[in-house]
Amino acid sequence: EAIESLFELLARRDLSSGETVSAIARRLGRVPAYLEASRARIDDPVALWVTIAEKSIAGSIEFIRDAVVPLGAEHRTLQPELTAAGQRAVDAVRSYGEWLAELRQKPLNEDFAVGPETLHQIVKHWHGLSVSPADVEESGWSLVQYYRDELEQHVQRIDRDTAWSEVLHRARKEFAQRDHDILADYRKVTNALRERMSTDGFLDLPPDEMCKVVPTPAFLRALIPSAAYSNPGPLDPHQVGIFFVTAPDRSRGEEAYRANLGQHYGIESTCVHEAYPGHHVQLCWANRAGSRSRQMADHVVFMEGWTLYCEQMMVEQDWFDAPLLKLNYLADQLWRAYRMVIDVGIHTRKLSVAAAVRMLIDGVGFTRERAETELNWYTQSPGVPMSYLLGKRETLALRDQFMKGRGATLKRFHRWILGFGSVPQRWLHPYLPEQV
Repeated sequence: EAIESLFELLARRDLSSGETVSAIARRLGRVPAYLEASRARIDDPVALWVTIAEKSIAGSIEFIRDAVVPLGAEHRTLQPELTAAGQRAVDAVRSYGEWLAELRQKPLNEDFAVGPETLHQIVKHWHGLSVSPADVEESGWSLVQYYRDELEQHVQRIDRDTAWSEVLHRARKEFAQRDHDILADYRKVTNALRERMSTDGFLDLPPDEMCKVVPTPAFLRALIPSAAYSNPGPLDPHQVGIFFVTAPDRSRGEEAYRANLGQHYGIESTCVHEAYPGHHVQLCWANRAGSRSRQMADHVVFMEGWTLYCEQMMVEQDWFDAPLLKLNYLADQLWRAYRMVIDVGIHTRKLSVAAAVRMLIDGVGFTRERAETELNWYTQSPGVPMSYLLGKRETLALRDQFMKGRGATLKRFHRWILGFGSVPQRWLHPYLPEQV
């Protein structure tokens, strides 16, 4: 949190401005006190989260030294402050790492789960749904079977004699055998999607928006296996979204590098999800919702439901009509169905992390590294993994109702639903146009 607060300023503000760099210097100077206060508040550390925190130490120090302190070269009057604050921050992060290592010498809590009652409250109040965790898990297993069946049917168009998992594995392997500038690939697809969105006209681009595709900073790599998005705030003068891309680590060896490079196969679907018309478009529009409370709403069931709806819409609109890309899309939906099962399982203590990792490896074809990184954030985000397919279902239900109205078009539906901000879809049914 402390280091990411610095990254947000670097990524979103004008670094030629002395005011911006002065704000960064002041925030950097507060890192030691923040970490000290954090230590004082952690009285029951969770073993897995200590491991994740340890993985962020080296990347945090690297970020301060390589990205923050060098700003002083362009702002000479602030250079002494940046250098001194940077050294104190590095010392504080290193000290925090030593404290984490000391924690390792003690018995640590192995239980990260929020439990079934809290998970039920998350589903009810955050997602706005009148279902139990058991209902979510049952739906998850039903969707696992549904998408397996869809994959088996679709693979017949590609290779009748080979399982879908093998066909997809082969496609990922062929992708990984070629050398890629992954960041350049993601930027190219993102820009093409923005251009197509502008010309196809089924969804309005938010005003004054920009989506930056950047490498995932080292301190966040333990939580972002492939890609993620960070949205601007409603008060930001320019709506600049940050699309993180995690390139495979070459230091793990050529075989591991190629295997994890193959996990980026299907870049098109990822860019739809994170950028256009997914998170970036929706969240920039949410920042223009009609009231401050709606602008500040952060119900993930809407945000992630929108992104999966966009993935389906791209298939419906024939943006990606290649059979292999459709197969990859279905595999991604299967992955989200497993998320429903895993989210409920680990937070109701019915499923171990090791078993959940194995489920993603065997069921979806993830590498162990990617599956473990997925579980790192599942454990810290109860209710989020399940929200993707739950939210997609709710968004499609609203679309079905809206499109029954006279003069309804896809563009009008998108304009209507995006105007509410990130609130649960179930709350929007009373606001459907009267003619529906």
